[in-house]
Amino acid sequence: MVKKHKPNISPDFAIDEGMLMEKVSECYQPGKTLGNIREELNGLETYKNFRRARGFAAIIERNSIFKEKWTIDPLALRLFLFEQGYVTIDKERNVMLKKAAEHFNVDIETVKKDFWADKEENHILVKPPYLETDELLKRYNLSLLQTLLFDALGLRMIVGGNYQRIFGTIKYLGLMYEAENAVDGQTIMRVTGPASLFKKTKKYGTSLARLVPYVIRAGQWRIQAKVETIVAGEKRIYDFEMDDSDGNVFPEYVEEESFDSEVEREFAVHFRSVNQDWNLLREPTILTSGPFVMIPDFCFERRGRKLYMEIVGFWTPEYLKKKISKVNNIDEKIFLAVDKNLECTGSEFKGKNVDVIFYDKKIPIMEVVKHLHKIEEEQDKDELKKLEKNGLKELEEKEIKKDVVSLQEIADKKNIGVNAVRNYLEKRGMDWILVGNKIVKPHVIEEIKRKIDEIDDRKVSNIKEVLRSYNLGLDVLEKMGYHVIWRSLNPDDAEVHHI
Repeated sequence: MVKKHKPNISPDFAIDEGMLMEKVSECYQPGKTLGNIREELNGLETYKNFRRARGFAAIIERNSIFKEKWTIDPLALRLFLFEQGYVTIDKERNVMLKKAAEHFNVDIETVKKDFWADKEENHILVKPPYLETDELLKRYNLSLLQTLLFDALGLRMIVGGNYQRIFGTIKYLGLMYEAENAVDGQTIMRVTGPASLFKKTKKYGTSLARLVPYVIRAGQWRIQAKVETIVAGEKRIYDFEMDDSDGNVFPEYVEEESFDSEVEREFAVHFRSVNQDWNLLREPTILTSGPFVMIPDFCFERRGRKLYMEIVGFWTPEYLKKKISKVNNIDEKIFLAVDKNLECTGSEFKGKNVDVIFYDKKIPIMEVVKHLHKIEEEQDKDELKKLEKNGLKELEEKEIKKDVVSLQEIADKKNIGVNAVRNYLEKRGMDWILVGNKIVKPHVIEEIKRKIDEIDDRKVSNIKEVLRSYNLGLDVLEKMGYHVIWRSLNPDDAEVHHI
């Protein structure tokens, strides 16, 4: 939504539209599905406000948390029903639904509800933004400005602060810039992309728009841009200009995780996708190094145990010399990932708490994981010693009434790891039976065994129904003298036999 007055263009900011934003916000109540919310929103829209209402809704959804909720995995449910063949009348459909309900041990309504539970419109709102109306309007206005700059051919900025974030983001986004000092101590920057050197292009508009939140945090700022847009089917170029005197229409701060390089971003994304046991924190704290300080790039954290990590990329010899000096004087454990193209061998880093690996373009995730695994082993040993000293009163027969207990539940209460609990129980030799990450009372094992022995058709799908009622999986079968013979990936083709 923009205003055009040749040769100028500007976003059509939402200023006095708090009432509409409040009405849109009221539709987003925890527990509702996204589909139900959008149906309510349709009732608010008119031919005059529908674009604004949908924009407000997009901002709220972007700052909300939704989750999928089901009893039966929708993919497994659809696969089961589709394998049964097609139906043409309601009677046949009802027979299929009943068959599915019996197969998954649920009622028919659950089958109907879960069939498409993973579709976006069936996602459940868990946490709306809980932001003031004014803050939501400001976030909407920021998005409106960024959307306008998607079509920018280039950006000219005058800023008076936040230089580290601005220049770091320019570098990360792969943009080019020219910078010069203004008479009042501010900095003038012209930002474009590499292809702009050869032709007029707006291909960098998205990257330019991502730079904006850092510019408006500079205190004093001015943005100027050439924006290409379509008027009557033809391309036209308009001028855009805005400065900090109009900055009250934007939020003061929008939390974003930023990275100084693509190497850092790619490492963070990859590590979080393969490792769930460690928390990865970006620029977590300030470390003291003699008379200097250092902000490490990352911190790995696991139940209070920490390891800091610094990525040493390609920099000047002077920068590298200072980096070596700082690292060698840090008391905390730090892990260095060093660009192998640098003129150093790793021996320069002589700090007692320093470990070094080299990387080429990408940081080797498995090298990092191996290093963390050593710390995990040390931590597990320490936690086991703690258990051996203090014991686990939670597991005394007189105090616990459950037949099946999750080790994770015990570990969470003690703020220790599952491995320590498992090792402790294996050493102690309890009457309980250890099955995977759970412990089971012996009489429960015998009870399950009797039920299985009474089943004539011992398909895996039938056995699973018995185990599900005890919140157990197939891994308990071995404890009872059974094993599974798999003939295909279909559970109906697998059978349970005595060993």
